[in-house]
Amino acid sequence: MKRQLIAGLVGMLALVMAGCGGAGGGNVGQDIISGKVSRAGGSVAGTLVAACDVNDLCNQQDPAADGSYKLSGLRSGQSYAIIAIQFVDPDNNPDFVGIYSADGKNITPVTPPKSNVNFALQAVTAGSLEVKPQFLHR
Repeated sequence: MKRQLIAGLVGMLALVMAGCGGAGGGNVGQDIISGKVSRAGGSVAGTLVAACDVNDLCNQQDPAADGSYKLSGLRSGQSYAIIAIQFVDPDNNPDFVGIYSADGKNITPVTPPKSNVNFALQAVTAGSLEVKPQFLHR
């Protein structure tokens, strides 16, 4: 159930990407985006990494213990938002969220193939997400 809620959240975040261009390049297969998600001072256990486009459902994966991930089955030429969400407490609300951003401010669309799509999880605090909590409980 929690993963379905995540898919809804990341799908809404991906809508922000409509009309954006992608950032290509890398040494991976035509349909793969890979990288590493990290969390300062903590484990990435319980994290879900997803690639979401505005036309389809999200391609999701649990990263390895070291945070590495490889999202395959993606469409070449399609731009994706790369998002990670980690639940630590059993309250059905995300505790840490990360969104790939080249400038640290805006979602950076990524077009496969692309490797080294690395980013960090940040603690979710009151007001830190623009998506209202009620959207997580549909």
